[in-house]
Formats: sequence, structure tokens, C-alpha cells
Amino acid sequence: MTVSFTFASMRKTMFYTGLMIMLLSCHFAEGSKETNTSTQEDVQEEKPLLHISQTDTAIFYNFMHWASSNQLATQPLPEVIVGVARYFLGKPYVAHTLDTEGEERLVVNLREFDCTTFVENVLALSYCLKSGAYEMDQFIFYLKQLRYRDGEIDGYPSRLHYISEWLGDNEEKGLIDIVSNRLGQSSTGEKINFMSEHVESYPKLRDNVEFIREISEIEHHISSYDLKYIDEEQIENFTDSIQDGDVLAFCTTIEGLDVVHLGLALHDKNKLYFIHASTRGNKVKISETDLGEYVRNRENVYGIFVGRPKQVNGSVDMPISNPKLSMLSVST
Repeated sequence: MTVSFTFASMRKTMFYTGLMIMLLSCHFAEGSKETNTSTQEDVQEEKPLLHISQTDTAIFYNFMHWASSNQLATQPLPEVIVGVARYFLGKPYVAHTLDTEGEERLVVNLREFDCTTFVENVLALSYCLKSGAYEMDQFIFYLKQLRYRDGEIDGYPSRLHYISEWLGDNEEKGLIDIVSNRLGQSSTGEKINFMSEHVESYPKLRDNVEFIREISEIEHHISSYDLKYIDEEQIENFTDSIQDGDVLAFCTTIEGLDVVHLGLALHDKNKLYFIHASTRGNKVKISETDLGEYVRNRENVYGIFVGRPKQVNGSVDMPISNPKLSMLSVST
């Protein structure tokens, strides 16, 4: 497959995207003196669904130019995922990048990652490449699908905070296959309630009793899941069954919590490692030890879930002309 994507077209797209962001920023910051009162009230009632900086827009199109120049999209999906993940090696680890002030918005941040946003961004970019869609609106679509329940933003509780639900919801959407349900020998059966029991650690919950109620209901639902995990002592027996680019979710003994860390599988010299945004070194890196040793050395980790990204075909229509999708919260 040959991808038609030129540097000239990329620069043109970047120019018009930057222009669009700047114009929208001015429009929503200043308003229009010619707009009547009812129209002004309608605009005020609309909630911005997207938070993106001009820097992130530039990173996105620079990445797409790099991927096109290296014909990355012609590779199988596992190799595409690893290629995308390697592109961001060395990027800083930063926690809580999704917790912006105000209403819940889709945060696009390609400058810095935590372990979850790293996996989400890598997968969204990989899906773009394999679907042949090199534009920002397609990336936004996939990122929103991965991050939110049913792919819809409906307040803070609609974000997939728990990885066991993240896996299940994205399997239902056809983006992930939970292969550990076939490989694993054990079911978790843990009661999930960490967020509702530690409200002080989540500013959005501290300030909203209704959110606490919604999160508690979600936790109750997640606690009924029957997910199988691969035990730490069995990991090395299944390394050949885990593919490059598979999502590795580290099951934890921390009370009320399901998963404590995420990474993307990487085979090297007959051993299985993973690429992750790590607090050790505070950057995106390849694990120093193989997967089995890493899990055995973590006191609060007892096994892994494995989610396999699935092939996507064709682009999905998500026009940027949609008023709600066009309301950009722009930062520099």
C-alpha cells in the first residue's frame, strides 16, 4: 500500500489548522458584537469538548510526515504500534495531564504522558495510520473512542478511569481483544472502589457529590467483571503468545484498585520487554528488565491483563464542521 502524503500538503494542512485554531480562539474569547442576545446565550451554553495546543498540532503533523516518509503504515499493526511508541521515547512523564479546570474535555497532549495517556495516544496514532487517515480530526476521533465510555464525553465520570473497564469498553467497540481472557488461568474477583474511597485524591470528585455517586455505581459494575489475568509465575510461559504492541496492564494488590500501570509489549533478543511512560526516570522508555522479572520485582503487582489492538479499516467520518467538535480550547 502506498500512502499519498507529501510534505507540502502537510505544511498546507498545518497552516490552515493553525489558522482555524487561532480564528476560533479569537471568536470564543471575544465573541461577536453583532450577535443577538439569544445567540450569545446559545454559545455560552455550548461546552468546549476539546483542549489542544498549537504545539501539539505541530507535533501531530510532524509525526505524520515522519511516518509517511518511513512508510510506517505499510507495516502490520503490531509493528506500526511499536514504531509509533519508539517515536516518543524520551518524552517526559507527567501525571494528571487530563485533569484540566472546568468541564470535561478531550485533552490532546503529545508533549508529555503518563502511562495511560501514552498508550492511548500511541494507539490512536496507529489506528490513524492503518486506516489511511492522516488528519487531526481522525486522530481526535480515535482518542475519544479509546478514552471515554462508548466514545462519548459526558462529564468526568464518562472517562474510563479503571483499566479493566477501559479494556472491556474498547473490546465492545472493536478496538481491543482481551487475549488474557483466553490465556489466563485466574479471575480477579476484586472489589473495585479506590476512587470513591479516596475522594481526596481526585479534585473533580471532591467538588461534586453527584460524580461520587456515579463513580460508585461504575465501580460496582466493574466489580462484577470476570476478567482473567496471567499470574506472575506464568508470564514466561506465555511470552510467545503476547505480540508486539499488545497492551500490558499490571494487576495490583492495592485495595480497591484493579491496575497500577500500563505498557506496550516489545520483543527483543528472544525476551519480552515493554515500552512505557515511567516514573523511574520520568520519561518514555523501554523497560530495563524483561516482563517476567519486572512483575516479580514489584511487591504490589501479581499478574497482567493483555489487550491486543485490532486492525481498523477505512476512515471514520467525524467532520470538523460539527459546532461542538469545533469549539477548541486553545493553549500555547
